[in-house]
Amino acid sequence: MTSPRSTTHLQRRDPKLRSHAAARQPTIALDADLISFTHAPSPHVCIRLCRALAVMEVALDLQGMRDPLLHVRSAQLALVAVMERRDRIGVFAVSELDALTLRAAAPLIAEAFGRIRLGAFFLANAIVTDAEERARDALPSA
Repeated sequence: MTSPRSTTHLQRRDPKLRSHAAARQPTIALDADLISFTHAPSPHVCIRLCRALAVMEVALDLQGMRDPLLHVRSAQLALVAVMERRDRIGVFAVSELDALTLRAAAPLIAEAFGRIRLGAFFLANAIVTDAEERARDALPSA
């Protein structure tokens, strides 16, 4: 068994371990964002999560990964429910069912994120960015 100190030492010496640790950071951040959103929802975090989940949805669909795609879509539906509730009653709050859905989906989404190929991720990001720009251009100017 290695101690935390020796693991850090190994990561400094082995570039593969360093890159693996760096690759885990977005996964951990996405997982943490999903779970923290249930405790302290904010419009800024909701928009960021919606975009990240949209990129994941496209990337998983490109790779034909149907099972993880189901978890991403359930998290997206929970976020949509939160936004619709805000529009309907004026309160930005997460219901217990939405929180349960997001907490259950978070580790599965984080695990699926690690299996997305880099090329699929970049293509998905470009597709989502293009769709966002088209939607922004379609808005009437004030």
